[in-house]
Amino acid sequence: MKRIIKAEAVVLRHRLGPKALLLVAAIIPLVVVIGYSTLASQGESGLQFNGQPLSALVSISGQDAAALALHGRNFFVMPLLLLFIAGQSLASERSTHVLREQLLRPVARTRVLWSKVIVLWALSILSVAVNAVIGLGLGGAVLGTEGEWGPVWWGHAAAIGSDLGIILFGFMLSSVLRSAAGVMAVGLMLLGLDWAVRMGLSALGFMGLESARTMLLFMPGSGLDFYRMEGGVFSIEAFACLVVWSGLVAAIAHRRMGRMDTP
Repeated sequence: MKRIIKAEAVVLRHRLGPKALLLVAAIIPLVVVIGYSTLASQGESGLQFNGQPLSALVSISGQDAAALALHGRNFFVMPLLLLFIAGQSLASERSTHVLREQLLRPVARTRVLWSKVIVLWALSILSVAVNAVIGLGLGGAVLGTEGEWGPVWWGHAAAIGSDLGIILFGFMLSSVLRSAAGVMAVGLMLLGLDWAVRMGLSALGFMGLESARTMLLFMPGSGLDFYRMEGGVFSIEAFACLVVWSGLVAAIAHRRMGRMDTP
């Protein structure tokens, strides 16, 4: 298993997707810290909203910058890149017959699958670490250390679990589709549909429909958002949802891998 993981890591290291993922993980917090620093330095002479300087309306600290950078990472960019890299690792290799060579070796097919999952998850953890070092370290050094940092630290830790859910989802799609672009497109479409349904359920719940609030707890997106940095709220129900959905898509990918044709 270790040999397969090392081989997969070498392959992943030479692709553009992983490099882009780490680059984006560094750029997002850097841009946020620079933006906050610029806003703070302008003071009352800077941008205004309703006659008041924007710097007076927005809380500016290292903690706020790190939290915003993590939100920016998790909202769209990282799911997009993780789905794409998962598609490259399985769906694209399947269409180019590279996967066929791997599956014909005297190694269990499921080991091939889980080595790809482990390597991509390790890459996502590295991206979280890069985001944390720049967002928390540089943000605190430039903007100060005021505020509660605990929720931001826990937010980065929670991102590791959410990333795993997205990675497993990506490999499930990769076991069905035959291109990285297809995995990315279908994955984003399903995630967008989940978001739209959750917005609708939230609206119905706000109107007093209790069943809508119950259904909201079982949506995949609710599981991905099991920890909220605002107030440091951990939802055990949402975390259980993430575990169940991750287990389901992992089981589908595992089963598909075991029965996959190798033309």
